[in-house]
Amino acid sequence: MEQQYVLSIIEKAGNKGISKSMTSLQVNPDVMPRSQVLKCVDSLEKLGLIKNFKSVNGPITPLYILANLNPPEDIAGGIWFDESKEYDSTFVDTLKDVVLNFVTSKTFPNQKGKDSISKLVSNPIHPIAKTASLPTPQHVLKFILANKVTNASLSVKNVMEIARALELDGLIEAIKPVGGVTVEERYESDSDGEPVPKRRRAKDSDDELDPEERARRDRKNREKLKAKLKEKKREEKRREKEKKARAKEKEREKRRKEKEKEKRRKEKDRKRKERDQKKKGKSKEPRS
Repeated sequence: MEQQYVLSIIEKAGNKGISKSMTSLQVNPDVMPRSQVLKCVDSLEKLGLIKNFKSVNGPITPLYILANLNPPEDIAGGIWFDESKEYDSTFVDTLKDVVLNFVTSKTFPNQKGKDSISKLVSNPIHPIAKTASLPTPQHVLKFILANKVTNASLSVKNVMEIARALELDGLIEAIKPVGGVTVEERYESDSDGEPVPKRRRAKDSDDELDPEERARRDRKNREKLKAKLKEKKREEKRREKEKKARAKEKEREKRRKEKEKEKRRKEKDRKRKERDQKKKGKSKEPRS
């Protein structure tokens, strides 16, 4: 019950997270001492029901959220920040160079067989009618994943952020293709690093779920929590039983050793008495 109470506090914090200290402040000390609250948080994390992340503004203090949630990028920093929550300018510049080179290669047509126009223009670009040949954010992401430029989990949104930075620098320009914008499949990398279409993920955000689906999900989460808590209690009882059994065995071994020690002491006393009696008998014998 204590873990469920602490879990409900963390759940109310949503994906913004809550620290251990703030969690303990929301619990009446008369109901549960602070040390017990901290233990509950650690237990919930070990059970896989919650996880922690660090904020960009507070990289020292971990914040806790439910395991099925993801922290917002404006708090966690996203992929543009390293483990110490510092802006990773080297990583960003590398991606900018890769994206710029790829867009450049797709912007200028192949000039192996130069025609009359190519002779007049040093760097001809595709005409408007050929915008289908220009790369989209999905194409750029596919290229990055296929060439294993980074191990970071990139998304189309991240590619668009890099492209926007290049656009603001005046290095590339975003244009709409003739016929309108089409939405393509997003890509992710498989175990071999090859880009493959992403599978459609089940709706898991509160905004996308209808009330009935949200209620079913919450009910499943509660059932999962109860099952894990029951399993933990059974495990604790088993360990306690084993601990008592070991203590009894240790006590029996201690008594056995004490009995053996007492037996050896008595045997030693008996032999000493026999020696003393023999000495007395010899002293009473008449001398010749």
